[in-house]
Amino acid sequence: MASYYDSNKPTTANFPNIVIENAGEQHFPTEGLYIGKLSGGAIDIPALVDLTEVKGLTFLYNSEAARKRVNHVIEKLAWRIALTVPSNLCDIILYNGGNPGDAFNAHSRIDNYLMNERSERVFFDGDKEYFDSLISEIYSSMKMRAMAIHSSRKSSLVELNEALGKEARMKYQFVFLTDFPRHISPQTLEILQKIIEAGTRTGIYVIMSWDMQANFPDNKISSSEFNPQKLVEQMELIAPNGDGFRIVNSGHDEILSQFQFELDNAEISFIEEEKWLSFIQQQTKMAKENTKPTNIQQDYLTLEQTPYEPVLSEISVPVGLDINDKHPAVLRFSHKEFFHAFVLGKTGSGKSGLLNTIICSLLLKYSPEDLMLYLLDFKGVEFNRYRGIKHTKAVLVDNKDSRMALEVIDEMWEEFERRSRLFKADGVQHIADYNKLHPDARLPQVLFIADECQMMFQSGLRGTELDIQKNIEQLLANVAKLGRSHGFHIILATQELGSVDIPDSILNNLSEYFLMLSAPRDSDRLVPDSSLLTSRQTMGISCFYHNNTLQSQLKGFFAENEELNAVIESIKKKSANCKSNGAHYFCGSAKYYLDDIKDSFAFMLEDAICANVGQTIKVNSRTLTIPIRNDFYENILIMGVNKKEQACSVALNAMASMMIWYSAKQSTARFLVIDCLNQQGLRYKSILSDWKQLGKCEIIPRQSSGKVLSEIVESLKTKTAQPTVLTIIGAERFIEMKRKSKLSDAASDYIQEMEETDFSVGSLEVTPLDDTQEDSGPALNEANMEQYQQEIAKLKEAYKNGTLAEVQTETPAEEPEEQTVENMTFPKALLFILEEGPLQGVHTILQVDKPQNILFEEYDMTAANKFNHKVLLRSENKNIAPLRFGQDIDVETLSDEEDALRAYYYPEGDDPVLFTPYQMPSRETACTLWLPNTPQNK
Repeated sequence: MASYYDSNKPTTANFPNIVIENAGEQHFPTEGLYIGKLSGGAIDIPALVDLTEVKGLTFLYNSEAARKRVNHVIEKLAWRIALTVPSNLCDIILYNGGNPGDAFNAHSRIDNYLMNERSERVFFDGDKEYFDSLISEIYSSMKMRAMAIHSSRKSSLVELNEALGKEARMKYQFVFLTDFPRHISPQTLEILQKIIEAGTRTGIYVIMSWDMQANFPDNKISSSEFNPQKLVEQMELIAPNGDGFRIVNSGHDEILSQFQFELDNAEISFIEEEKWLSFIQQQTKMAKENTKPTNIQQDYLTLEQTPYEPVLSEISVPVGLDINDKHPAVLRFSHKEFFHAFVLGKTGSGKSGLLNTIICSLLLKYSPEDLMLYLLDFKGVEFNRYRGIKHTKAVLVDNKDSRMALEVIDEMWEEFERRSRLFKADGVQHIADYNKLHPDARLPQVLFIADECQMMFQSGLRGTELDIQKNIEQLLANVAKLGRSHGFHIILATQELGSVDIPDSILNNLSEYFLMLSAPRDSDRLVPDSSLLTSRQTMGISCFYHNNTLQSQLKGFFAENEELNAVIESIKKKSANCKSNGAHYFCGSAKYYLDDIKDSFAFMLEDAICANVGQTIKVNSRTLTIPIRNDFYENILIMGVNKKEQACSVALNAMASMMIWYSAKQSTARFLVIDCLNQQGLRYKSILSDWKQLGKCEIIPRQSSGKVLSEIVESLKTKTAQPTVLTIIGAERFIEMKRKSKLSDAASDYIQEMEETDFSVGSLEVTPLDDTQEDSGPALNEANMEQYQQEIAKLKEAYKNGTLAEVQTETPAEEPEEQTVENMTFPKALLFILEEGPLQGVHTILQVDKPQNILFEEYDMTAANKFNHKVLLRSENKNIAPLRFGQDIDVETLSDEEDALRAYYYPEGDDPVLFTPYQMPSRETACTLWLPNTPQNK
């Protein structure tokens, strides 16, 4: 034996005594594991087992004494493996089918030092159910292991891990079974046989002690899949031989039979265990330090200094290095093979680093003429840096407004349809053919990247939000299926999938997967059985790449924020002379003011008055202009809760822009405002007061509105009306309208009288009608005021006498139908103005909370139909149901937050338009809005 070690290095694995000094650097024991010695004459040599060359190792026994000797050998083998194999690459799995109290007592102590990872993998008490599930898991992982080994062009896991060095992450699994086949289920027997047949190549090694006197479960096998004889024949056996043992199926049986074999079954002392445990602890610590990730960086400088590369049909950039051969790992997109990609990785896994590498590298390599980006970041933390980059068509950093995401995707689909028309006109099918025909007018490759993409596929949505999501899913599915031939490619990225259900119509069109450290269930949903690799990758640096023809592990490029910021500046500098793709930016929190566009006359129409109320929610956002023509029902209805005067703000901005229009056209119009809101201190009132002082509008007290409405009606009847904009603010508090008062009523006297008639008797209270009370009868006037006072006196007397219930009040008879302007009621007058006014240049802007308050005719939408233009702010859906819109809209989900205000504009006969209303202008701005060219208005 001494001569053997003269020519071979003694190690902990192959030396008779487990000497720590022989351990050296941890490795897989390719030199063989010591199980005893062979003696023959003057020669003693070690008996070694090379696990890479055998399909499992089995110790057979047929007596209790032999069982104990065999189990001592197996326990020492476990110690040798734990001391030799790198701790971060070692899984020891023990199933004790016999008495758990007489063998392997030290294995729980070993386990405490194996990186503290998956400690449940070491068994002592023989948990049968868990062992069965564990064996099934090991078997299912074999396929993925084999695929990874094949893609790396290696012959075994040992060869692959040696090539990877510190980057190796796939563990060797040593499965110890004692007293086989006791307490082994038939199903597990079948799986074990398959593992033993193929496991050696994939790094799964089975070592067992076999009780030759034990029967298989229920004296039968579950199916023909398991054959005990076949299992015995393919494993290397240590079989009983008289009082000793012999080696069988070694491949050298004839030679070994000439020697006497002696098992290494000496008991282990407690002192030895303490030394070995201490050594394992040291090696575990070193393994952790040695496996810390080392970063590699992209060569951005070379990309910056290299001229832009023209594109016909394919774009590609290196994103890291292949861990196996150190060659560049390249991401490609083309219409032939590489379509769309998915990036999956937990926080800190390197997902964001990979996305930034892809984006920055592409921006430096290709010009805006050849590359157009749509970037959606639903957490708003990564893509802000690309704001203003000329390559970008749109950058969205927001998770509040799914409508905005839909608009971005919808705009991308419109570009697809535009290209389809171009291809049809030229008789081509692919972007490559089109760009060959038009080398000086190439179509750019379009790359759509959505980080935290699960926000587009949420569950539990309803109403408009559900409709929006369905539209997003359908458009993305169309792009995924049809877009690649037109130069469209998609990258979806997320930290976790959770319960998100991404449609198969999208997933089935993905071709590239970059899977980083992630939850096993998420990884396996994208690439079946991939979790074995993804769950063991280096945090923040390693990535498993998979497509239909190739699998590999790569180390991604990494850049600190400082480097990325410098790269962004390089991108801007390199593209300085290029035309921008739009570079639209959306952050979800934006305020717009009419003052922002007052110096631009682009929104001025020649044939219609322009009422500008906000900005459209579009990639190419524009001013939302309501065109008011002299035609039937050209009026504006503004409806919704007036939180923070937002509805009033829409009305004022509409008025102000109409003032600008008249000023620009060098024309004049009367602006009349009937203000029905009594609350003081509101901002809009100060603006109206300033406009009145400047002679830009007239403020009509509600109590005096009858005279003004009479004048307008009379002028319309006589065809003498002048251009007028009548604005009614807070129409729900228009008491004269609610009571159907006559225009000739002395409303001011009525209000004053009612205010003076406030009294109470005991618990009976009689108060004047205020702005919120429902209609209870005809309006009071000089003719019936005396009768009203008499009724009040009767109520007082009845209360005192206790006969209140017997009092029957009389109501005056209804007035005959009005024939003159003076006898016309307020609702009739307003209805007449809404119908006849627009034809003669008299237009109405009416702001109200609910549709039934327009003319206070419940369920009568006659009045609502007199408004061709409706602006709907946040409200309850039941409030707008009577309007019977042709398309369902959900006003309850509209944001009423100041920095994310939303509203719908619903033009008659057309689809609703979502927009962001302009904010209330400041008093200073409001007073200079109609002077667009004066210096003080700049």
